[in-house]
Amino acid sequence: MIRVSPATQAWSPAPSPDGKLIGFALYDDGAAQPWKTGVMRAADGTPLKIFDISRNGRVMRWTADGKSLIFIKAGDLWRLPIDGAPPRWLTNFESGYIYNFAISPDRKRFVLARGNPSREAVLLENS
Repeated sequence: MIRVSPATQAWSPAPSPDGKLIGFALYDDGAAQPWKTGVMRAADGTPLKIFDISRNGRVMRWTADGKSLIFIKAGDLWRLPIDGAPPRWLTNFESGYIYNFAISPDRKRFVLARGNPSREAVLLENS
């Protein structure tokens, strides 16, 4: 965790391919939408951009050119260009959820860990 300000914390750092930038999840206690996505300079930690984009999970990767972040949101993969262009939906699964993903070394293919969430409550008595 990186403390950006007294009310703001950065999580899940993802260094860019050239090592000059770091993508991160941002939590701001004082914001109406507390989870955001940010990019900072690796050399000094200066935040460069904060996007009002929340995402699911801690996994975030960079594209090969270092111009976009790939992350999980609402069970699918999304691409967020750091130049401010709108995010782009990359996958469209009708069921299941992406829990984790990796990008191949050539950055042309994805490997996904997918499944269906299970939300059950179990009460154990006299165990």
